[in-house]
Amino acid sequence: MLDHTDPLRIAQHSFQDIARQAKYLNKLPSHQVLRCILAGAVENFPADSVILSEGAEITDIYLILRGLAAVSIYKDANPALWLYVAGPGSLVDVCALLEPPTSPVTTRALTDLEVLAIPRGVFVDVMKEEAAVGFEILQELCSRLALINQVTLKEFSRGYPEPSRN
Repeated sequence: MLDHTDPLRIAQHSFQDIARQAKYLNKLPSHQVLRCILAGAVENFPADSVILSEGAEITDIYLILRGLAAVSIYKDANPALWLYVAGPGSLVDVCALLEPPTSPVTTRALTDLEVLAIPRGVFVDVMKEEAAVGFEILQELCSRLALINQVTLKEFSRGYPEPSRN
């Protein structure tokens, strides 16, 4: 009989529900979703904590289970410089697919955040095996990198002081 009070079981069930709604994970075969579930670990971040800093090595891809996170090109928390806000079902930071796996953004919890941390190696292996999904993620990644360049150039053209970029 399954123990439905087990926190890991509850977290995995939540992940399965979110995976159905997640933009990319819902396109993966169930055995690949299960592979991510079993390799991942649920982590919690309090509101206003930094999840990932720009320039940091990416060791995990985070699937947001609950809460909201802001993604910014600068290390401060200025909402005017946010690129986007990520919520349940979003993946943070897919730059892990690149070499070297270094984050070009800072991701900060806007609310208390619960994520599934999927080890980079597992995520990359799954994307290699599911090339169509990996290609879609890379297309979105290219759009995000173009947005980062556009915002950075706009900031420099306005004469803002040198940004805190690495």
